[in-house]
Amino acid sequence: MSDLKVIIINSTIDDAPDPENKIGWVTEFSRLLGILIQKLLGVKLEVIKLSEYDIEPDTFRYFPAIVIPVLSKNFFKSPLLSGYLDVIQKEISRNRSAGSGSEILLTLKSKINPGDIPAALSHAKHFYFFKIDAVTDYITEFKPVHEGESENIFWLKIYDIVYVIKSIFMSRGSAIRQAEDLVSSMSLKSVYLAQVGLDLENQRESVLREIIRNGYKVFPEEKLPDNIALLEQKVREDLSRCSISVHLVGEDAGRLVKDRGLPLVEIENQLASEHSQRVNEIDDIRKPPRFQRIIWLSDNMETLSVKQKLFIENLKREFANIKNTEILSLPVEELKNYIINRLDESNKPALDGGYRPNKDRKLIYIICDVAAYNSCKPISDLLEESGFDVVFSNFEGEFLKIRDQHNQHLLNCDGTIIYSVNSDINWVKSKILDRLKALGMGRENTRNPTAIVLDSNKILDDSLSIQKDDLILMKEGDITRESIQPFISQVEQSNGN
Repeated sequence: MSDLKVIIINSTIDDAPDPENKIGWVTEFSRLLGILIQKLLGVKLEVIKLSEYDIEPDTFRYFPAIVIPVLSKNFFKSPLLSGYLDVIQKEISRNRSAGSGSEILLTLKSKINPGDIPAALSHAKHFYFFKIDAVTDYITEFKPVHEGESENIFWLKIYDIVYVIKSIFMSRGSAIRQAEDLVSSMSLKSVYLAQVGLDLENQRESVLREIIRNGYKVFPEEKLPDNIALLEQKVREDLSRCSISVHLVGEDAGRLVKDRGLPLVEIENQLASEHSQRVNEIDDIRKPPRFQRIIWLSDNMETLSVKQKLFIENLKREFANIKNTEILSLPVEELKNYIINRLDESNKPALDGGYRPNKDRKLIYIICDVAAYNSCKPISDLLEESGFDVVFSNFEGEFLKIRDQHNQHLLNCDGTIIYSVNSDINWVKSKILDRLKALGMGRENTRNPTAIVLDSNKILDDSLSIQKDDLILMKEGDITRESIQPFISQVEQSNGN
């Protein structure tokens, strides 16, 4: 099986030696690729580097091969190189049908014109070795040596390519490929990882990398088509193969689908929402859901456009009414763990309403972080003296179990206190959203009186859609039996209405 070769095709200009390190970009790319292939596959695949002066226009004699064109403006300035892409694609299609394991992976060293890539290759896997600032449009190319963050990202991008090569290498042969495709189409242990705007490309790739390394499959496997009918068909097919969809939402709305006049990010989210409702509506409430949707909101949204802000607000409103959907605002590393834990779950019990020591006494749920636990005790004492049972946020155990217990308490409590002193305002917003989400999880009482305890310098903005009639703002230093009475009165009057 080690007859498989890796062919890198590049413009000579793109491999000009770096003035400081005296080594070309493509040469270093090729060297590191070979090292990682041997390390991760356990075999040494031949890596061949070809410039426009090395290729043979009439034939491609290197099959079976994984061909990696290094695309740039310099590449497309060469008529020989740009014309040869079409030749390569036809040869690869012919060899792929014979089960050779041949494939083409497009590596974009710098930004190119969208129309430069032949239409037949538009769905090939793309690996971007540059980033574009969503605000300034400034382009940064990732370099292989002595460039700090740029060097780290360069290495991670090569890892991504090698993992794809590994999957191709392991699935060579038409019988194996067909069997693998059948298994993946039947499996519910796959993830639909939606597209993102420019500002979240690195975060998406980090999540993608983690899912693959844990042995799960990720869709879509290729670039989505531009035609809206074909795009929607492909997204629906991929969603049907998955148990979870993950949507990362930030400042940039991302690629616009002209036929629909909407960003691809919005279209994928809409299709995932429809799919979730369709496949879960017939499931018994005591069974694990067949499909879950995870929406992650970036904490860097200082320059939101009006349209993107409206999209996010609509997500939050929908979140309160759609079962099996989570909106999370947490570090990317925690998000990755959360996704893997969700995939690892089996026979997850339905929410049972959580801890309820006495059904004749109303239950108050105090949400806080671990550092604020002791500060919340005076509030708890006042509530217990007034005849209420009190439960706190749990801080021990796996994140997934903590999250499920949090949801259980929200499902069953009669009132909520969010203790936000010294907490980030986005944390407060996420807890208010969780409060609304409980309605979508089957909470019978549509009222959930909530007090938010703020420090004196904190201001809660009005960007969230919340019921003002059962929301009370309190300052940390002003908590007394008298000041908490309006909250107590609302809890006592809620009566399950």
